Amino acid sequence: MPDRTDFSTIVFDVNETLLDIATLEPFFVRVFGNAAVLREWFPELILYSQTVTLSGLYVPFGDLAGGVSSLCMVACHIWDTIGAQSVGCRGAFIARPHNSILHVPGVPEPDFTSHDLAKLADQIIQAQKLAG
Repeated sequence: MPDRTDFSTIVFDVNETLLDIATLEPFFVRVFGNAAVLREWFPELILYSQTVTLSGLYVPFGDLAGGVSSLCMVACHIWDTIGAQSVGCRGAFIARPHNSILHVPGVPEPDFTSHDLAKLADQIIQAQKLAG
């Protein structure tokens, strides 16, 4: 597996991780000083994602930012982080009710874990600082 001490791109499993986008409001207040920014950002994310896909300009995740070793998958389902980590990405797990990490020998566990997106972001930022 490649050296995964540093990464340049964070990829969200949008379908589930951000389905309840209200959970992101405290993060947007902290970063932007206004929760309303979330309501502007999310539709733009969807709009541009659809535009790129429908126009035939879709790029697979593995081609983003120079390859999978530079990606960190943020998801609330452990199967998403397992899959991402199995191909060389880092994994960040947002714990939700009724989901948990799978503790099985040989199965990768997420590099970052939290019940709170802002705290998960803090962990990722701290790791990036240490990677220098």
